[in-house]
Amino acid sequence: MAKISLPLKEACQLEYVRREGVHNMLDFNGVHQRANQLEFHELVVWMAMNKSSYSHLLFEGFNVVDPDAGERLDSREYFKKYPEKLEELEEVL
Repeated sequence: MAKISLPLKEACQLEYVRREGVHNMLDFNGVHQRANQLEFHELVVWMAMNKSSYSHLLFEGFNVVDPDAGERLDSREYFKKYPEKLEELEEVL
């Protein structure tokens, strides 16, 4: 199965929750609840509609689709190349 592709906003929100470390990422309900607490509505909806894809992306990784940069990169590469994307999200929290 190919890597899951996440839109930029959902990818940033998921990476924020992961780095925050409040919940183990395997705890779907905890991550979903935390995203809701942070008012990450796009991620909350994506997770509700893509539960099986969520578990797949945890084990296989995921691609970030950034229309502004015209790129689709592995999430680890993306957040190394564009750390400001997460900084922008942190500024609004």
